[in-house]
Amino acid sequence: MARSVRSTAEGAGTRSVRRATSADRLARSTRSSARPTKTSARTSSRTTPSTPLERHRRRRASAVTLTSLWRRFGRVVLALCFLVACMLGCLWMRTQMVQDSFTVSRLNTSIAMLRQDVENRQTRLDALNAELPERASKLGLTVSDSSVQVDLTQPAPDAKDAK
Repeated sequence: MARSVRSTAEGAGTRSVRRATSADRLARSTRSSARPTKTSARTSSRTTPSTPLERHRRRRASAVTLTSLWRRFGRVVLALCFLVACMLGCLWMRTQMVQDSFTVSRLNTSIAMLRQDVENRQTRLDALNAELPERASKLGLTVSDSSVQVDLTQPAPDAKDAK
């Protein structure tokens, strides 16, 4: 079940192939306690005297610059700008929809008024058509039994040809 593991001397940089057993975990924990901790390494470097150039580099590395702020908060700023742009777009679209709604309402009112005018004029035209024979008889006009057609496509005959 357990596969062989190369030691670090045989194959440096190779990964272990088998699963760690409890003995391996115990050995690792004893080895790790023998190493110096990171905090002790930090304090030892602070106690050593440093040159002014090293102090300047440390200060510059810890200083807040525009580039470091952009690296930290750039994505947040872009996300907020995108959010604000989306909200403004939604507000503009809603305003346009309300404006279009009022325009449609005004046009519907105008269409209703025009339909009423058409109906009134159609009623007046029907009434005038009904009165037409009565007015014609008052003027002495009679209804013709025959109809006369005038052909405008042919040239008019000369007076000499008509005799």
